[in-house]
Amino acid sequence: MALERGLRNIVLAGVFALPFVVLYVSSALFFPFITGKGFVFRLITEVVFFAWLALAAVNPEYRPRWNWVLLAFAFFLLVIGAAALFGVYPEKSIWSNFERMEGWVTLAHLFAYFLAAVSILNTERLWNALWQVSLSVAVFVGLYGMLQLAGFITINQGGVRLDATLGNAIYLAVYMLFHIFIAALVWGREKIEGKGIGNPAALFGAAAALQVFAVWHAYAVSQAHESGASVVLVIISLGVWLYAWMRSGSYALARVALALALALFTFILAFTLARGAMLGLAVGALVAALAYIVQAPRARLLKRIVVLLAVALVMAGGLWFARDAAWVQKVEPLQRLASISLSETTVTARFLNWGIAWEGFKERPVLGWGQENYAVVFDKYYDPRMYAQEPWFDRVHNAVFDWLIAGGVFGLLGYLALFAAALWALWRSPAFAAYERAILTGLLAGYFFNNLTVFDNITSYMLFVTVLAYIAARAHQGAPPLLEKHTLSRGALPILALFAVVGAWGVAWYVNADALAANRAIIRAISPQQDIMSNLAFFNEAIERDTFGTQEAREQLLQFASRVLAADFPQEVKREFLASAANEMRQQMEEMPHTLRFLLLFGGFLDSAGFHDEAKPVLERARELSPRKQAVLFQLGVNALSRDEANEALRHFEEAYNLAPAYREARVLYALTAFETGRNTLGDELLAPLVARGEAPDRRILSLLAGKRDFARIAGLYRGYAEQNQNDVQARVQYAIALYAAGQRAQAIEELEALREVAPASALDISALIAEMRAGTFNFE
Repeated sequence: MALERGLRNIVLAGVFALPFVVLYVSSALFFPFITGKGFVFRLITEVVFFAWLALAAVNPEYRPRWNWVLLAFAFFLLVIGAAALFGVYPEKSIWSNFERMEGWVTLAHLFAYFLAAVSILNTERLWNALWQVSLSVAVFVGLYGMLQLAGFITINQGGVRLDATLGNAIYLAVYMLFHIFIAALVWGREKIEGKGIGNPAALFGAAAALQVFAVWHAYAVSQAHESGASVVLVIISLGVWLYAWMRSGSYALARVALALALALFTFILAFTLARGAMLGLAVGALVAALAYIVQAPRARLLKRIVVLLAVALVMAGGLWFARDAAWVQKVEPLQRLASISLSETTVTARFLNWGIAWEGFKERPVLGWGQENYAVVFDKYYDPRMYAQEPWFDRVHNAVFDWLIAGGVFGLLGYLALFAAALWALWRSPAFAAYERAILTGLLAGYFFNNLTVFDNITSYMLFVTVLAYIAARAHQGAPPLLEKHTLSRGALPILALFAVVGAWGVAWYVNADALAANRAIIRAISPQQDIMSNLAFFNEAIERDTFGTQEAREQLLQFASRVLAADFPQEVKREFLASAANEMRQQMEEMPHTLRFLLLFGGFLDSAGFHDEAKPVLERARELSPRKQAVLFQLGVNALSRDEANEALRHFEEAYNLAPAYREARVLYALTAFETGRNTLGDELLAPLVARGEAPDRRILSLLAGKRDFARIAGLYRGYAEQNQNDVQARVQYAIALYAAGQRAQAIEELEALREVAPASALDISALIAEMRAGTFNFE
């Protein structure tokens, strides 16, 4: 009937629209690369799920077949849901925040998408079409990355690591990792079975359209980060290609296009400089080759695969032995891979982070802490050796530990069960050819390896769930659907369709409406307005909606209020912002009493506003939550100095220094306070290693010593640096001035004469300075 066909088309349209989510970026949203994709994914999935539910109720053919992947996914969802309810902050575990857009709600949406996809995509033709849509979008994303590499488009996160429309290099890397294996899969179907891609003329026509569109789209997005209309145009151009594909046959030239796409994806992955994904690709390719050998030891490809493995091993060994060679250092992806070592800063930080997570797991081993709560664990078990890293971690950067923290041992078992069930279905079912098993096994292996060093995002989640649905659908095709005998009459379909409309609208409104409005309000609040009080009104709007983004709205209000207090605004305006920020942060600390971040931010805010006595108990509470974090001790020391309690400050800085003596900032602050309190010998001892290494003197210490007119000590601090940096004219001049001020005129003149020989461009200025010193007329004040 027409209504049934209409609902089916809605489900298919939604499923085929999801690959385009990766393109959506909106500057009108807070965290434009994350929230836009998250909201669009949720909205599409909600429509798809309720339309599918109506279909499944009247027609068993639209229901999933019983399979272990479905069972594993359901188990995982239930365990993580229970962990959320019994975790530290249930609401946050369920809803997440704007920065991540994950939480149990996203897992539930992914499960809903899985149910619909595994049920509605019930033919090879549909799956082939979905892979081609996804590959075509990935080609566009790859071309966008090429434009970034060529310098036509700014890299969003700065630096040289490509991020395309995903905003983060590691997100783009795993996206390309998936599509490398998907392209290999479709290429294999075309090469070996004569299935898959269609007319090359249509394919190249679509590719040309996408290239032309890429230039325009990339420019538009780089200018405004608003890509909604661009996504529509991509869909239209792709629809033309799909129509041509459905009417075409199979040609060898199409395989060439797939091979070129695969090469593009590999190139872009390499220039994300994401080492986890690069190694994941290598591991996945190795596993795929071994899987093929295991299945077909006499196949024609055996010798080729063995040769490729040998070549890969030789290349890997050669890269290791040539890691310091100039040609390796000039090629950024090779340089990144060659830089991997146990002593490298990022690698060391990963191991330290995993150690922190292990301590957290031991405290709550059964159901963990709930999703989105690793920040509590990170601060509670903070390792002082993490001082060189960013101060806040909300992910372990390892999927195993992330799910141990989020769901305990049962949560991790649920996560691993997804892989195990997929592999079981893949290898037990006769539906897959040997090359398909090999490629899909390699994909799962590469993805899992990548996730041992980073974390997921909505695009990688969608791709992973799509692969799970593909394996489950293929492996159990022809099996009886679930609850086959429990079917409603088709006459009930109009009522069910109405239920689907109401259900989808209601869930979409409940899940997204207030959060989306609050998100937009935050953007308005932090953007310039004609009246500064309008900014405060937008902050209040975002907070009063009481969504999962309230925490971020309050943090942004605090930062904005700090800028208002430091600027030239009327006192009444400053009081309004001060009172509002203070009230909201106190409310946030009550709602999330185990989170260090709010305490430290609020304590620093009170100190900067001059409320030092009020800041002290806030910072003391922060210390209780994270007794080994130097940032907390630093702020306590600053607070003590502001209250004229120099000896108390010295104790805080001493404690911070003793936690990790290699931390330069801790050493400098300890020495600074030692000089402040008259403990000059202690200060000299602390700074001696820095002087011996020829490090530049800290400006704060120089300023303090100048105020005390201790010019001899200033000269001593400059000496090592000046000796090891003969061409630093400014530093050597400052060294000479310090010598002169300390009464060592002859030594100062001697230093300047030596400097004049190596700095002819500054010879006239140096000669004039020497003349003033000889005449005794130089004023060093």
